[in-house]
Amino acid sequence: MPKKHSPNPKVYDFKPINYINGIPFPRLPEDLPEAPVPLKEEYLMRSMDYLDTPEAAPIFERQADIIMEHGYKGIVDVGCRHGPVNDILYHRGYTDYWYFGFDTSPQPIAYANETWQEFDNINDMLVHIIKHQTILYNQL
Repeated sequence: MPKKHSPNPKVYDFKPINYINGIPFPRLPEDLPEAPVPLKEEYLMRSMDYLDTPEAAPIFERQADIIMEHGYKGIVDVGCRHGPVNDILYHRGYTDYWYFGFDTSPQPIAYANETWQEFDNINDMLVHIIKHQTILYNQL
């Protein structure tokens, strides 16, 4: 059986979770103007680590519930970060599926690839935001 790996946290420069008023919150620049937060193509794992807290876990648990309830065998996760739903599915023993996770940032993709390196059914890919591009399955 494949083994799930635990990447070295120092490589990914993890920091304590950022809480504001007791709520996990993204780390935003101090000089951010009052405006909608723009999408960022390249970010560090720690920039989005508020999504790895117990408070955010129900989001991914519900995703896993839906996948398992319907017996889905093919999962496409756009904006996957490091694919946290895979961890929940793994711990629940649901491993008969194919996962393709796409993200624009190299660090979370590297983390995911290191974590799930022995699992042929879990694939995380780095993509850049390009309009009107088709990715064919046989290119994966």
